[in-house]
Amino acid sequence: MLLIAIPKSASTALMETLARAHGLRCDMWRKWPGECSHEFPAFHLQHSYGWELDPATADELASSPTLFKLHILPSTNNQALLHALPKVILLRDPDDIVRAYRRGQETGVYRQKTAAFDGCVTDGDWSARAREVGLHQDLTAFRDRWLAHPGGKHIVHYEDLVHNPQGVMAGIERYWSLPASGVTELLKRKYTRLGDRSLAEHNATKALWKEPGRDAG
Repeated sequence: MLLIAIPKSASTALMETLARAHGLRCDMWRKWPGECSHEFPAFHLQHSYGWELDPATADELASSPTLFKLHILPSTNNQALLHALPKVILLRDPDDIVRAYRRGQETGVYRQKTAAFDGCVTDGDWSARAREVGLHQDLTAFRDRWLAHPGGKHIVHYEDLVHNPQGVMAGIERYWSLPASGVTELLKRKYTRLGDRSLAEHNATKALWKEPGRDAG
């Protein structure tokens, strides 16, 4: 089972909520050998998992009973390999993603993997810098190219997930032929909207990510 997610889209929360609701194992660290996609050169400033897929890996990710949550780029190669395979795709507005970078840095929940934003203070600073280095453009292409993907897909938007988690969960369950769970709330993972309390919440839940199929404690 494959959940493709644009960064900073509550995808860890969605993955773990689904996994716990259905007793599934899940994995957001699955790596594969492949070169970085040349179609998304700035994505790698901030995020890994920008590699090109090979046919065997593409088939494993979509056909395994494990729920994989990964930032797979919609490169020409990746879209072709995943065209016929079922996948849920979670997307978010690039400007909101850049604002989430800022909150993550300020709270300590999501430290920057690049020095590109050094010296940025306001949301406007961060947005301008993201455009200067090309990261905003790559995030926009991530969203737009998966939206236009002609293959099998079930699109989920971050805004709908946050405001109507029960409806979004029900739609995903129907797409993957899972029994209705009736889940009404998402777990909070990598959550940065609690101000000074965000890091403590993050650290308290981080240890649970590797085995979210077990009963929640």
